[in-house]
Amino acid sequence: MTDLEALHRTMTGWRRDLHAHPEFGFEEKRTSAFIAATLRNLGLDVAEGIGGTGVVGTLKRGIGNRSIALRADMDALRISEQGIHAHRFTDPGHDACLRPRRPHRHLARRRNASC
Repeated sequence: MTDLEALHRTMTGWRRDLHAHPEFGFEEKRTSAFIAATLRNLGLDVAEGIGGTGVVGTLKRGIGNRSIALRADMDALRISEQGIHAHRFTDPGHDACLRPRRPHRHLARRRNASC
């Protein structure tokens, strides 16, 4: 197995686990803890609790002050999932499905960023 195949398999596992354990807005404790730990393992500086459950990972390279921001939603919608995959959410006491869209890919370039 190549490094790329191993990374793909790992990331697929992450997605399936997060999908099987959805959390609603401002309740994403498990999800935000997972994201923070994953970013730390990748060597980023991490700030948690932003706006409640938000996570910010900072990767610095060199001494410049230019930056790029990447934003992604991590909350679930309150709907019944109709999927048939093994990793679907099946808690009979709750209806939820991770947002059925790709994470936002808003790239914001800022000059003289202070954070």
